[in-house]
Amino acid sequence: MKPQLIRLADNFVSSFHVRFDRSATINNFLHYHLESELVYIKQGKGKWIIGDQEQRFAEGDVLLIGPGLAHQCQFDEPYLSGNEGGNVEVFVIHFAENFWGTEFLFLPENIVLRTLFEKSKRGVFLKDSTNRYIGYLMNRIVHVKGAARILLLMDVLLYIGDLYKEKNLICPAALVQVTSGTRNKPIHIICDYILANFRRKIEIEEMARIANISPNSFCRYFKAETGLTYMRFLIGARLKHACQLLEKGDLSVKQVSYESGFSNLASFHRHFKERKGMSPLSYQKQQYQDHHKLLNLH
Repeated sequence: MKPQLIRLADNFVSSFHVRFDRSATINNFLHYHLESELVYIKQGKGKWIIGDQEQRFAEGDVLLIGPGLAHQCQFDEPYLSGNEGGNVEVFVIHFAENFWGTEFLFLPENIVLRTLFEKSKRGVFLKDSTNRYIGYLMNRIVHVKGAARILLLMDVLLYIGDLYKEKNLICPAALVQVTSGTRNKPIHIICDYILANFRRKIEIEEMARIANISPNSFCRYFKAETGLTYMRFLIGARLKHACQLLEKGDLSVKQVSYESGFSNLASFHRHFKERKGMSPLSYQKQQYQDHHKLLNLH
């Protein structure tokens, strides 16, 4: 059976989707998402079909399903017929891996998250004995609002990232031909390369070689994986570094421009004002004033 693509409706109130299900049939068909799916079984028993694998689940179990991985949730017959003496209760979260910003995900401190997301493409399954804390956090995510939701989701993902082992991965590693030039490198390796080399000029052809795909395909691949164009990601990395240098106040705006990888001062000014809403010099003065106000408070 061919899996069905389920597109989540855009929700501008929240950066990711959270729901609490009481229906035993809501996901009882083979489907996949462009987003990752995190599931906590509070009540109910049955089996997951993940890719070409099957996995029994029960109360307290957790499953993290990566984008594009076909899956189906089948509750046991007593739950479907309503004879189990209790309702199905399931917490479900859908989120894009870069909903908090691609640059954030590729900070060195977030290697646990990047690795977890890569492994989730095989399905990460955790049994009940380890997951009471995850259930507690997901229950809180349903009931809180604002930035607290983001912090709680990160807490859940970091907890899973520190906990899972190879045995917790449901699907075997994909069998990929390893002939030279035929295998794309994971997107996090490509982004790490950009973040390490943004101070110099990086041609599309160079990045295509790193990714092991053609230059014509690279930009489409990068946008599909990150949600950003290659140039937007590159300029974002340069501007982030420029802001750090401006905040230190040791260099002139012209020096900051070249230290951050911009080929000319006019381009630096244009991109900086587009992203920050002010000139680099105004930003530097504002940071200086804010710093001294803070000192005066002490």
